[in-house]
Amino acid sequence: MSQKQLMPFIVRYTCPFCDLQGEIIVVASSRKKAASKALGTPIICPRCGGGFILKHEYMRGVFPLKLIEVPKRTAEVKIESAKRFPDDTVAVTLRFLRGEFPNIFPRSEVKVFDRLMHVVKAAGEEKIKLAVLAVLIAHGAGTRSLITGFLLANGYKTDISTVGEALSRHASEGYIYRDGSYLGETVYIMPEETRLRIIERLKFEPYLEWYKPQMLKPTPPLKFVRRKVEYEWVKFIKPSPRFRSAEDYKYYGPYREGEIVKLPLLLAYFLVRTGYAEWLNPKKETVAKAEEIFKFETIPKIRRQAVLTEFYEEEKEEEEKEEGG
Repeated sequence: MSQKQLMPFIVRYTCPFCDLQGEIIVVASSRKKAASKALGTPIICPRCGGGFILKHEYMRGVFPLKLIEVPKRTAEVKIESAKRFPDDTVAVTLRFLRGEFPNIFPRSEVKVFDRLMHVVKAAGEEKIKLAVLAVLIAHGAGTRSLITGFLLANGYKTDISTVGEALSRHASEGYIYRDGSYLGETVYIMPEETRLRIIERLKFEPYLEWYKPQMLKPTPPLKFVRRKVEYEWVKFIKPSPRFRSAEDYKYYGPYREGEIVKLPLLLAYFLVRTGYAEWLNPKKETVAKAEEIFKFETIPKIRRQAVLTEFYEEEKEEEEKEEGG
């Protein structure tokens, strides 16, 4: 799928505790995929402080950002509040005309940002323009006000004008691209392929120089051939969380006990090996081949090959527990 097929969507939701309406930005290729990608996002309500996981019943709609109508007269977006909470989530509330628009950055994205900036600080390259890129790698998309609010919440001294200049420069260099608008401001997007490549490599290369041009430039087309993804049917024998496959980059789950689904082969094997599911056709040739190839591999190694995760710290802790036990 080409990068230009991706676009930003607003996923609107209502807090189940106080009914405050909020929204998050998701980059996807369709409304359906945007809704699916948003499911499971941890959210802390900026009004009542209640924490919850985003579910279908809390959603109030999914809308392409480019379809938002903005009054013709000039209106300024203001950062009403920007705060990082003890659980490492960040809430940025923007004011536009007469409305307030809360935006939540989940812990997983905030920790990715921390990891990226740790590398930059260690290299003595800490600059606002790199912090702006780190936000886009962690979150996928953003406007100058949204990114400024995130940086202010994390203790960076900057302003909307400085962030806007950095975004324009990065766009001119080809690291990011513009697509749509949110509250009258241009939305900037980090190409998904670039974003995932950096996040995955950072897991195994703690001091990866992700800010170098060779890392940020999109991979030229036709320079590689994608391996065909094989799929296999499994039946879940216990509830499963949401995963993102490292083979086709798609989200799967969460699933309930008894559900039968078709998954990428390596993800299916990982779930069978960890006791979440069982093969629907255990004697099938592809199943037998997977069992033979991976039977001596450790679960942490299989997980790294099967699952894309942006929960870097959580995954690291889990691996240490498994390898220690």
